[in-house]
Amino acid sequence: MRREYVIARLVFFRNSYMLSREIRLLVLLVLSIGVPFLNKPFHIDDTFFLHITRSILNTPLNPFVGEINWFGSNRPVWEVTTNPPFLSYYLTPFAVLSNYSEVALHASMLLFLLMMAGAIYYLATRFAPSTWFPVMFVMSSAAIVVSSNAMQDIPAAGLAAAGIAFYIAGTDRDNRGMLLLGSFLVALAMMTKYWAIITLPVFALYSFFQRKSRYTLWILLPLSFLFLWCLHNFIFYDSIHIVYLTLQRGDLAVWITWQDKLCGALVILGSILYLVPSILWRGYISKNVLLLGILMVIILGSWWGVQTHFQGSADGEYLFWSIGGAILLTICIYDGIGRGLFPYLKDRDNREAADSLFLFLWFCGPLLFSILLVPSQAVRHLILALPPMTLLSFRYLQLQSQSNVRFQNILLITMLCIQSVLSILVQSADYEYANTYRQFAEEAKQKWVSSEHQTWYVGHWGWQFYANRAGFRQIHAGEEMPKKGDIILQPFIATHDMHDVFKGNEDILKGLSLLEEKKYDGVIPIKTMNLKGAGFYAITDARGTPIIPYRLFQDLSLETFHVFRVGELTAPK
Repeated sequence: MRREYVIARLVFFRNSYMLSREIRLLVLLVLSIGVPFLNKPFHIDDTFFLHITRSILNTPLNPFVGEINWFGSNRPVWEVTTNPPFLSYYLTPFAVLSNYSEVALHASMLLFLLMMAGAIYYLATRFAPSTWFPVMFVMSSAAIVVSSNAMQDIPAAGLAAAGIAFYIAGTDRDNRGMLLLGSFLVALAMMTKYWAIITLPVFALYSFFQRKSRYTLWILLPLSFLFLWCLHNFIFYDSIHIVYLTLQRGDLAVWITWQDKLCGALVILGSILYLVPSILWRGYISKNVLLLGILMVIILGSWWGVQTHFQGSADGEYLFWSIGGAILLTICIYDGIGRGLFPYLKDRDNREAADSLFLFLWFCGPLLFSILLVPSQAVRHLILALPPMTLLSFRYLQLQSQSNVRFQNILLITMLCIQSVLSILVQSADYEYANTYRQFAEEAKQKWVSSEHQTWYVGHWGWQFYANRAGFRQIHAGEEMPKKGDIILQPFIATHDMHDVFKGNEDILKGLSLLEEKKYDGVIPIKTMNLKGAGFYAITDARGTPIIPYRLFQDLSLETFHVFRVGELTAPK
């Protein structure tokens, strides 16, 4: 007995040491992704969520109180926001204690990156033939690295992925504590972004495939959170927010077709996961003629389909990423259907088939949701599809021959290095772009603020945060307008149509005098957001324009600012 006790203790300490080492590696990985960009300026929708934190400070139970000018005129926050406020509640104490410090708020977001990394690590040990390759490919993806702002996307994805991981572990081990924790994390994910509701069918599917359907009842916990949130909406706003967004809101981009979003999804998938070379090599050495033929048809078909949809205007970069995305999608279908559905229908006890089918259906959830239900397409809408897509790809890449494994690992390491370097460069380019708003606000405060006139501004995104902090006054359509001699600051990209802002006051536009045009050029030859085909945060906002998340070697300015004076006789050219 003594000998068995000693052996058991040694095994326990060995496992504890290995777990501790793996946690340290995951923490180091997260820090390497997030720490270099802690001082990144607030960007895109960060401003919106930080605005809600101020409302929470004043009215903790009514986060959507008041108005915000996001599209040129003041509108109720309730109508403009598209998601619940959990992230703003989470950020509020950090914002208050740090006086809205970029470093402090971005540091607080590292928790969600760690959740994502830990979830992928566990899921890889459960579903993939290798552990660290899937973790590294997911965490070094541009979808993760670049999206690490103060927005809701990484928090929702991290909470949802961690919730799924705990739910799977709890189901496998019949552990109620893990099931409770998984359900609670998914509830928080749903209170961060509504699209996290697609996690609930994932719970039900896994319970079904494991023949433990009774555990599906755990979805009642996140549903109860959603019910309480809807009850809160009815009490405070006499309406239910998710119902309003679905049935009543009339300014969504309804003109964007599902074909637009399908093309966008393919481009996104291809540009966030660099596994295509390994997939093609695996198909070649396996001598799977049928699969190679299918891939060839997919390559030609995706090229023809994209060119037909955009009437020949899609360039080489768009075609390159869309073909890569089509190949990844094909492999997911191949593994999910060929190695999942058909074997599972023949033998319900086939655990490998059930796992492939489960991962495939999980992958289909966010993909179909982004194509059929979301008004526009963006990288953030497919972050939750990244884990199952990566796991399915590595299940397909599993090899037996040691010589083939050696070369495959070399190829994987090469592609991982390329993906990591490019993701860091894209994040650096996005940092450069975001910094134009912080930098110009500081420069304009010194140059264009005076007691002799009022300094106004138009525009939103991160610019709105820094313009407000500099003391500039925002122009609201239909309200008080600038007077003769006042200064107006306008960023070109982050401004909606000036005619909408000055609707009913077009005479002001006619009397504007251009005092300065300030262009900011980037050092990194990559663009993430402009009106010339790059749109990391929205790739279907320009009708008929083939937009990709990031463009290489685009010789364009990051942003151009105009400084106008009101009341002069000559109009700007």
